[in-house]
Amino acid sequence: NITRQNIIANNFGSIYNAITLFIAIPIYVKYLGIENYSIVALFTIICSWSVLMDFGLTSIVERKISLFKANDLSIKSIASLLRSVEIFTMVIGVLFIAVMWLASGWLSINWLSGLNLPIEEVKKSFILMGFIISFRSIEAIYNKTLRALQKQVLLNIVSISIFTIQNFGSIFILIFISPTIEAFFIWNAITSLISLITFGFTVYWVIP
Repeated sequence: NITRQNIIANNFGSIYNAITLFIAIPIYVKYLGIENYSIVALFTIICSWSVLMDFGLTSIVERKISLFKANDLSIKSIASLLRSVEIFTMVIGVLFIAVMWLASGWLSINWLSGLNLPIEEVKKSFILMGFIISFRSIEAIYNKTLRALQKQVLLNIVSISIFTIQNFGSIFILIFISPTIEAFFIWNAITSLISLITFGFTVYWVIP
């Protein structure tokens, strides 16, 4: 029953996210413009690279917690491992934010020089990307933990809720408040932080 529930929850979550993006992306392009949206596309590529930031530690966490689930490890050892990986990933996240902050000017000039966009606005976008990617890298630890604990239903409930707020909130901001790339990334940074905190509390609620 648990396996069936997890499969259904994962499939539903994937389908829901795909449909949400199918609705949201044309609206993003309409209100941001194709040049601004190219920064969002670049952000997606950088996010795909960011999986290297944890040096494979999230996979270790998932494997060890799976052993805990099978009663092969103690709760104390799992809590210690989780805290150690958290601290390490947070340090890497802070360093990544610093690098993106310092390199934002160079990236704006050399990576997006062909676009007719204000340099200062692009620089702020790169800095905000640094925060978002760092938040999501830490959040990945909690996602792997919930998966290893066979809590996919809970994981997908939280993920869908945050994903909905993030994307439809972005649409609301672009239409009614400010159709700028800066506003888009500010909202995503805020919701990424909310997502990180929510997943963190969820994991600490599940694991004493």
